Amino acid sequence: MASRSDGTIKQCPRTLGTMYHCEEQIQQLNSKLLESQQQVAVAISTDKKKDIMIEQLDKQLARVVEGWRKRELEKDEYLKVLMKEKGKMEESFQKQQLVQNNFDRKICEMEEKFQSERILFTEQLNTLEIRLINKTLHFGNDRFLFILSARYFAILLKRECVISEESDISRLNI
Repeated sequence: MASRSDGTIKQCPRTLGTMYHCEEQIQQLNSKLLESQQQVAVAISTDKKKDIMIEQLDKQLARVVEGWRKRELEKDEYLKVLMKEKGKMEESFQKQQLVQNNFDRKICEMEEKFQSERILFTEQLNTLEIRLINKTLHFGNDRFLFILSARYFAILLKRECVISEESDISRLNI
């Protein structure tokens, strides 16, 4: 402790050592305080950077999610368009199938008609040939040449009808 004499403060050696010791502790504490303040500053800076990065990641995630939603909507719209096209194609296919079935049915009907007409024509031709033969026998030789030429004409007519029929049928099968 200090005593007072002559107006000056005299210091005890013990007090002086304690003072140096206190100043040393204060410097150490100030150093530790400065170090702690630096660590706090680094932690605050790191925390701010982390917050900024989290905010950026949130924004980026929001953009990605929005992109997914947009693509999902586009996909849904595209699927709707494809389903409409599929429906139209199926409808068109069914119409074409009906047309094909009607066409096949008409071809069958025409073939049956041609066959029946061919049979009828052949029967008529045979009847004409029989009548021609009977007439030839009835009229004798004078008219025999005339009747033979008529018979030859009937055979040519028969061949022409068969060729014409085959041509009609082949055109239908195309």
